[in-house]
Amino acid sequence: MTCCTNYRKIVSGEARGLGAGLARGALSLLSVPYRWGSSFAEVIQTGQGAEHVALPVISVGNVTAGGTGKTPFVVLLVEMLRAAGRRPVVLSRGYKAEADGRNDEARVLERRFPDLIHLQGKDRLALARRAATARLGDVIVLDDGFQYHKLARDLDVCLIDATNPWGYGSVLPRGLLRETLSSLYRARLVVITRAELASESEIDDIRAGILRHNEYANIVVTEMRLTQLTDAAGRAQGAASSLAGKRVLVASGIGNPGALLRNVRATGARVVAHVERGDHHPWDAADVAVLAARARETAAELVVTTMKDVVKLSRLDWPAADVPLRAVDVEVHITEGEELLSTLVTEALSRR
Repeated sequence: MTCCTNYRKIVSGEARGLGAGLARGALSLLSVPYRWGSSFAEVIQTGQGAEHVALPVISVGNVTAGGTGKTPFVVLLVEMLRAAGRRPVVLSRGYKAEADGRNDEARVLERRFPDLIHLQGKDRLALARRAATARLGDVIVLDDGFQYHKLARDLDVCLIDATNPWGYGSVLPRGLLRETLSSLYRARLVVITRAELASESEIDDIRAGILRHNEYANIVVTEMRLTQLTDAAGRAQGAASSLAGKRVLVASGIGNPGALLRNVRATGARVVAHVERGDHHPWDAADVAVLAARARETAAELVVTTMKDVVKLSRLDWPAADVPLRAVDVEVHITEGEELLSTLVTEALSRR
C-alpha cells in the first residue's frame, strides 16, 4: 500500500484506530495555517487586480487537489473551440515537468492534438502575454487556473468531482480542499464530473451544495466515458467495452484511482489487482518489472492504465513476452447543460 493510499484512508476516515485518529488530529492542526495562508493570499492577490491580455481567457480549475478530470475537460474545450473555427492556446503550470519542460498532461494533449500550442511554466501571466503578442492563437485555455489570480479570465470554470465533491470537508492537509468552499463564488460555471459514479440524489445534493456557496452558479453535469483502448504508442486496440470478461491488472499514478477502478469494472472487466502510485508518478524500469511480475502472478490478460500513465510507460521497455499494456481513453460526455456551456463559451469569446 502506498503512502498516498494510506493518506486517503486517514483523511477520509476509512482508517480506524488510535494511530489514524492521532494522525487526523495532527493534520487538522496543520490545516489551520494553510487555511489562513490561502485566504490571505486570495485577499492580497485579488486586491492587486488581475491583468487582462489581448485574448479571451477561459480558465479550467477546481477546489480540490487532483483527480477531478481537468485534462479530459480541457480536451473537450479545445475540440469545441476548434469546431467553432478558433485557435486555442493552452497554458498550464507544468506540475512535475521532466527535463524537456513537459509533464504528463502536456504529452497527453500532444497525442490528441499534435499541432496544439501548449505553453507550460509557473509564470502563466508571462506565457499569456507571449501568446497574445506573438499571436500564437486567438483564445487562451488556462489549465488549473482557479487559484491563479494574476491573469484575468472571461470565463472561470470550476470542476467538482461527484465521487468526492468536497475534499473530505477540510483544506489540506486534513482534507483535499485547496481553499475553502466559499471560493466557489468566483466560478461563473461549475461542472460536476463523474456523474456516472453517483446516484441522482447525490448529484442533487452536490448541486444544492454548489448553490449554497454561489447562488448564481451555472451548473453543467458530465460523465467520464471509457471509449477505446490504445497500446503504449497510442495506436487504437479496440473499444473499451472489449475489456468485458477479461482479467486485468490496473496500474495508476493519478489523483483519483478509485474512480478509474470503478469505471474499468463497469466495462465488465475482472480487476485482479491494482498497482497504485502517487499522482503524476514518474514510472521507471523497476515499476515495469513490478507490473510484469504482478500480472504473471495474478494471471492477468491485460495491464490497463490511463493515458497520463502510458505516455510515461511508453518510453520504457515493456517485456514483449509479457502481458500486453493498454491505456483507456476517457472522454467527457455532457448529460445536462450542453447548450449552457456553449452559450457561456460563446459569450466569453465575444468579450475581446
